[in-house]
Amino acid sequence: MVFFESETIDGVISGIEKLIGRPVAHIVVESRARETKRYMQRILGEERSFREALEEGCAPEERERIMARARAISVSMMDIGKAYGYGEGRLGETWDAGDPYPWREEL
Repeated sequence: MVFFESETIDGVISGIEKLIGRPVAHIVVESRARETKRYMQRILGEERSFREALEEGCAPEERERIMARARAISVSMMDIGKAYGYGEGRLGETWDAGDPYPWREEL
């Protein structure tokens, strides 16, 4: 993962656009989104989804463990998104309301 000030590279991108006479900013944005997705997939791995695990039925202790992991991953994803410039996120009210799938609502 690489972090940089966008103002520094914006001039480079603008210069490239002037040289070739075509916009390239959309390519940069798409590349950044693709790399963010790959990074998140490496972090999360190929485990089954939380929803699948909860729908199969589990003991209350297991459900609590699954929900704690889902919450931690949701917070981590929001932190990474913020670092990548996607804005600040926060958990929705459903996390504390006992909703069976609280990750559906994040602000």
